[in-house]
Order: sequence, then C-alpha cells, then structure tokens
Amino acid sequence: MGKWNKRVSYQVTSHVARNFDTIIIELLASIILTLKSPYQLKNEGGGRGRPPYDPRYVAFCGILRIVMNRSYQKGEAYLKAVHHLFVSFFNEDRIPSSTTLQYRLSKIPSSYLRLVNKHLVNRFRRDGFTLAVDSSGLRKSSASSWFCLRIKRRIRKKDHMKVHIGIDVDTGLIVAFKITEGKANDSPPLRSLLRQVGRIGKLLGDMAYSARWIFEEVKMKGGLPFIPFKKNATGRSKGCKIWRDMFLVFTNEPERFKEEYHPRSLVEATFSTLKRCWGEDLTSRKGWLCRKEAIVKVIAFNLQRVAYLDRAKELGIPLWQTLELPKLAVC
Repeated sequence: MGKWNKRVSYQVTSHVARNFDTIIIELLASIILTLKSPYQLKNEGGGRGRPPYDPRYVAFCGILRIVMNRSYQKGEAYLKAVHHLFVSFFNEDRIPSSTTLQYRLSKIPSSYLRLVNKHLVNRFRRDGFTLAVDSSGLRKSSASSWFCLRIKRRIRKKDHMKVHIGIDVDTGLIVAFKITEGKANDSPPLRSLLRQVGRIGKLLGDMAYSARWIFEEVKMKGGLPFIPFKKNATGRSKGCKIWRDMFLVFTNEPERFKEEYHPRSLVEATFSTLKRCWGEDLTSRKGWLCRKEAIVKVIAFNLQRVAYLDRAKELGIPLWQTLELPKLAVC
C-alpha cells in the first residue's frame, strides 16, 4: 500500500501551531454557544452559596482540558492561565475547580459531545467524497484478570476500547465514528459509520471489511468499495453484483485497484496523530466515562483539522502538498 505521500501545507501548520490556543478556544467557544445546555441545573442547596456554573461553560472547560491534553489539576491551572482568552465569550470570572469539572462532566451526555463534533464536520460537509475506514484501540487504566491455560498462570492485562472512524480523504476530517469494546469486530460498526454520512463516492477499507453485505451497503450509498479480497474469496456474486464487479477489478486490474486503494493510508496517519498528540491512554476508570473521553479526543483532532482548513481557505492555497520522493542515484 505504501505511505501517504501528502502532508498539510507548511504555511498552514506553522500558523496554527503558533496560535493554537487562541484558534482552538475561539473555534470551540463559537460552537458551544450555538448549542443548548448539555444538562439542566437544579436548585442545589436551596439557593444558598455561590451560584452554579453555566452548563455550557462547564462543557467548554471540560472539553478544552482534554483537547489541551491536561489532567484535572493541571487543566485547572491551564484554564486560569488562559482565562483572558475566553472571558468575553462566557462572561465568567471564576474557573471551575478540578473537582467540579470531574463531577459535572459525568452529567454531559455522549449525544451532546457527538453534536459538537457534528457541528465541526458540517462546516465542510459534502456528498460524493472518498471515505476511508479503520479502527484502533485506546488503552484503559483498568486491567482484566484471566487465567491462561497454555502457561497455567493468571495474567493481568489492560483493557482497551476500540475507536472506529471514517475519514474524508480530501479534508482529513473524521466524519463518522463509533466507540466499542476492545473485543468487537471491525465490520459490524461500519453500518453505523455509513448512517452518519450522506452519499459517498468510494469506500476504502482493509480485508476486515471484505463481506458481501458491506459491498451492498456501500452501493446503496452510491459508492464503490475498494476493499482487498481474502485469499479464499471467489468471484461468485451470490446475489451481490457489486461483489463480482469489484472482484474482477481486483484480479484483472491490480494497478488500478492499488492506485484507488492507496489513500486509505491516511486513516493510519490519523490514528498516529490522534495517539501522539492526545495520548493512547484513557485516564477515566469507568467505562462510560472512557467513551466520553474517547469522543473528546476525536473532537480534538477535528478542531485542529478545521483550523487547518480555515487557514488554507484564508490564504487561498490547497490544504495538501505532495511530498517529493528522493531520487536514487544511478551508478
């Protein structure tokens, strides 16, 4: 398959990197303020004591803490340092403590976080794009204990959650995602990913997605599935004509198939960026909190990607630049 031979333009990445905090805070605040409150406030304490925080303000601070890859206590210190950048958006003089963030974030539903990501993606939403899909694991802090019969010993191994994503190859945005347990297969969540997008042009996936029902699902979305076939696969349609047609392309036109399939490596690069910048560990201990943390990591990636797209549009230049491969000297 080879490596992805493009990268985001240096003019774009350098500007976003130098002004990352300001750009991300303004972008995230503008989205949070357009949404309804993630939860309803109750009259806690009978009206005594300090007034409660605005739920949208708490959601903003909680998401920003994970986006900036801070722990709860270091996140509180960071929010105090950059408070002047978002005080005009929320008109709040106080900063939620680490305990408040930890307690209130548990009240924010996953559907609200998905809505935040949807607003990000809709800025550059379009039909007929190329969708690349794959999955990868994020380690949980808890461990599961099981007995291995082969070595007759009890093993404690860290659990993990699996993140299934769909990437728009042209923009690099994560346009669809699903969080499952670590032992889940790759192919069943694809139905959920396809429901989150409109019509597509092509779908790129590895052999884990080589199934007739997936080919039919992609055809119903108006796309062509460029998915490698397994060694024991045959060209028999069994009621799936698109399976036979793509099998002929895979066997008779291998160069064309490889050329169409090659951009799938962008999804591998996306997971690499996601884990390098925002960590491959989930610090939450409860499973439903781990899911929320994984969703915010996806939001963090899309925030950076939207910042790239906005900067490229502002400069009037292409987002991607092609890497020049080194020429081999001829002896």
